[in-house]
Amino acid sequence: MILYFSILIIGLILHKLPVLIPLLNIAVALLIIVYWIQKQLRIDQHFIEGREMLVLGIETLVIATAIYFVNTAHRYHWLKIIQFWIFGIHLVLLLLFIVFMLTFKMNRLF
Repeated sequence: MILYFSILIIGLILHKLPVLIPLLNIAVALLIIVYWIQKQLRIDQHFIEGREMLVLGIETLVIATAIYFVNTAHRYHWLKIIQFWIFGIHLVLLLLFIVFMLTFKMNRLF
């Protein structure tokens, strides 16, 4: 969460927010996919649910749009708006997860 707000503040101060947000979106999406792969390697019996595939598919689209945005040298305004939306959605979900963890006194994922 500190990383999100520091990227937001640094990006606004240096006017580099459209450059930093896609990089953060790529990093977060990759971490979500790596976490899922790591979790699947530890499970003996695999049940692949639709929700998991939906989240992984969306995160793959996040990576694809962020890489496309970086490679096109930030020419497309609609793609910049999508990157800001993804940044906001990830931030809101992170805040909701932290509230959930603090509400139910969770201190670990498993």
